[in-house]
Amino acid sequence: MAAKSPLGEAGQRALKLVEESSGFHDDLVTACDKRWRAFEGQMARNSEAARWRSQLHPPFLNHIIETQLAGLLDERIGFRVKPMPRFFNPGEYVEVQQGAKAHEILARHQLAQDRFDEFQRPYALDAAVTGLGVASTVWLSKTVRRKRNIVENAADPELAAQGAFIPQMVEVERVETEFDGPVTEALDPRDCYWHEAATSLEKSRFFAHAVWMTYADLMAEAKLGRYDMDAVKQLEHMTDEGASDSTRPSDYTQERRHRGRRKDMIEVLWVWDRERERCTVVGARAVQLRDKSWPFWHGQYPFTIVSLQPYPRAIRGMSMVEKLGHLQDAAWDLMNQRIDNVRFLNNAITIMRADADDPDIKFEPGAIWYLDDPASVQQYTPNPLPAEISLAAEAQILQHMQNLAGSQPFTSTSGARDVGANTATEAALVTNLAQLATKQMKLRLYGAYERIGQQRIWLNQQFIREPVYVDVPAAQRPVNELGPLASLGLD
Repeated sequence: MAAKSPLGEAGQRALKLVEESSGFHDDLVTACDKRWRAFEGQMARNSEAARWRSQLHPPFLNHIIETQLAGLLDERIGFRVKPMPRFFNPGEYVEVQQGAKAHEILARHQLAQDRFDEFQRPYALDAAVTGLGVASTVWLSKTVRRKRNIVENAADPELAAQGAFIPQMVEVERVETEFDGPVTEALDPRDCYWHEAATSLEKSRFFAHAVWMTYADLMAEAKLGRYDMDAVKQLEHMTDEGASDSTRPSDYTQERRHRGRRKDMIEVLWVWDRERERCTVVGARAVQLRDKSWPFWHGQYPFTIVSLQPYPRAIRGMSMVEKLGHLQDAAWDLMNQRIDNVRFLNNAITIMRADADDPDIKFEPGAIWYLDDPASVQQYTPNPLPAEISLAAEAQILQHMQNLAGSQPFTSTSGARDVGANTATEAALVTNLAQLATKQMKLRLYGAYERIGQQRIWLNQQFIREPVYVDVPAAQRPVNELGPLASLGLD
């Protein structure tokens, strides 16, 4: 009889869903790596710009995107919580309003605990560079063992019975709740899988997310009952084969940080199957760790995807790097050609007659050459015009990059004339259009924050069973509220 597969029927189905989308996912990973390299100013070895002696590659895209990002991020974010519209009994609406206000204070407290303001940058930066930002919103209950000093009575029992008290500091260790609430995390798009025919996340047949964990972390999860202990033990020696990512030259993180993000790690695939309404966890694509129904009552994928410039009927959108990357390559190419030409001009070639004697000629300022025929040694003087022409071409390419970025169409009066804004009215019109484009991108982010906030409220309704005490003055400090888009519904 054939041995039973450690994957099981549910694990095999989940793994099949992921592997059927591997070709589509590999294209996504390749595109993400290429765009991150362009953002960081890494010049491809096989590019036109790399064939010149000069190897200059200033990160123009980094500056443009960071400038754009400064207008998309807020210092602090808060949500307004309002009751869902329905028919209310007399006096009921006032009570529901008070509940919504209490939940709004709780939501702000949880955002501060989760450091949601720090989440903004990686989420928006992924969307700007790769074309999509992916966030997960789940409930996290975390306990830790902490040591505390407490005061105990050091008096002997007889004296203590008579009311004597001798204070003594005693060190004790307790298990305390470190965090219990909703958390939102920006995920690496390269670790996410979905059905390639999906027109939106909600319509995708499945969604999978790869988490990279150590064997010790997996054992800790198994001891808490979250994973099957026997299945985890089979993963002890199944760390990722490309431990140092040396077999993955396309991984940009290896070039940037000189490290492998998968070293000594085990891939744990969380596959959310909409048709079965179950979540299956597969370790190292070989062992089924868990298979349970969806843990959240809201019945949605616990993920939120945003694109700053979305395509219609598609999950991914156009990234800023996709629009500007080829212009940055062209600017590098012309710049390195010009620098090579200038180096050639500054270090002119000396031409000598083939039949000339080999005099002791010193090539240095103030040197004196004693020659029978001065015409036998000459300096080659190349034409400096190409270097001058290159400057104008480079400037035009950089201006095109500014125009396509939209966030900063010009930064000076001369820059305004380059885009056809010869008067103050025309300059104001161009600036307003750029501001409107930035506002549309920001609205896309706000829409994603709204969906995240709604999921966080649903998680509170599902998991909070005991009173939660909040510092109300701290939770009510002024924040940049998101406006009408962030009016979250409270059932």
